[in-house]
Amino acid sequence: MTEHLERPAPGNLIETAILDIRNNEIARLATELSASSGSGHGFLRKTHLHLVQTLHPVYSVNEQQPASLTLRRGRGSCSQRTAVLEAIARAAGIPTRVHAFAVKGNFWYPRFRFTRPFIPKSVLLVWPQFYVGDKWLDFDELHAPIEQIAATAKSGFTNTGESLFDAVESKPVDFLGKTCGLGCYRVECDLSKFLLNNHGLFDTRDEVFQQFGSFQHTLRGRAFEMVFGDRKSS
Repeated sequence: MTEHLERPAPGNLIETAILDIRNNEIARLATELSASSGSGHGFLRKTHLHLVQTLHPVYSVNEQQPASLTLRRGRGSCSQRTAVLEAIARAAGIPTRVHAFAVKGNFWYPRFRFTRPFIPKSVLLVWPQFYVGDKWLDFDELHAPIEQIAATAKSGFTNTGESLFDAVESKPVDFLGKTCGLGCYRVECDLSKFLLNNHGLFDTRDEVFQQFGSFQHTLRGRAFEMVFGDRKSS
């Protein structure tokens, strides 16, 4: 769902500890990908697909890891890989900002059937928007409008296989209930039933973690990282 009214703020383009956009590799990728795809929407789609292919999905709750480190390691969690996408977008001059969602912990149960005590009842999910064509574009509509994705997808997102970061290319990842009023509506497309709270929009993901904290610094978060950190996500 695009939002037309609110224009970018200065904070939507700055460098942060997580979005270290002046890093040489991030700047190089921004230049190379924009040269081959142009700017704006096409650039974002190509950058996302490039990261899907080159950054292997792993489990990690270290969400404050700098984007450049994730890029250098060649692997990352959904949140870490999304931060790389944001950083490259900002390096290319595309403003970004993020939703701060509190999502029910049972959204992740299908991935951790035998280790559910690791998962808290509420998990913070940082979900980006990109300012392209004078509109704010949600990450879940990066490749097509949500109604098109919902109409053509073979299934909804079940959190049993591919990651959220990969799924947005071809499946509706709809935490805001945007598919509910569509003629093509299927109940499995709507993930808003897992949304406990929408804390609103923030200029940077760093601000979200500063305000709400990070799971990685909790006892369960540290235990999760010891057991699952850097393991292949599937």
